[in-house]
This record gives sequence, structure tokens and C-alpha cells, in this order.
Amino acid sequence: MPQLPEDVQRTRTISSVTPESIPDRVRGPYWTNPGVWSVISVSRGSIRLVRYSGHAGRRHDTIEVLGEGDSGVIEPRETHRVTFARNGAFSVSYYRRKRQAP
Repeated sequence: MPQLPEDVQRTRTISSVTPESIPDRVRGPYWTNPGVWSVISVSRGSIRLVRYSGHAGRRHDTIEVLGEGDSGVIEPRETHRVTFARNGAFSVSYYRRKRQAP
């Protein structure tokens, strides 16, 4: 399971995503921007986090079910999708590496 690097800072948070408000683009497949990590935190219900990977034309899916209190880290440019396994809500926080002082 991916981990959030220590040298990142949160840039924004989208709170209380529900089955009614989940954007179509994250129902998949969707990817984060270069240099951006995201953390999905489930507050109610449960979600399915599907991670896509592969090379040479082969695709392998990893499916994680995250329940209340669980979080999942999405790495930069990682292709994934999110669907609800059980109605509820989750938030997404986005992170970038801290800028170094000149």
C-alpha cells in the first residue's frame, strides 16, 4: 500500500463526497496530476478503490475496500477509480512536496 511521503504539505481538501456528489471523472479511470498525492479518507460507509497498473499492454487491477476510518494514498499519476460499496461519505486531501527555501 502506498505511503504519503514525509516532505509534503496539504494544498486542498474536498470534504464530504457522497454517492450523489461524486464526480463522474473519479468513477474511473482517473489519475492524479504529476507531483500530486491524494489521500482518500472514509468517514461513513465504504468505498472501492480500484488501482490500475501494468505494462506492455497488460493491465492488473488491485481492489481495496476502505471502510469508516480507513484511508488510501494515491500516488502521482496513478490511474484509479472510486465507487461506493456502501452509501456514506469520504474526503480527499491533495498534497505536494514542500518548497525548499533558496
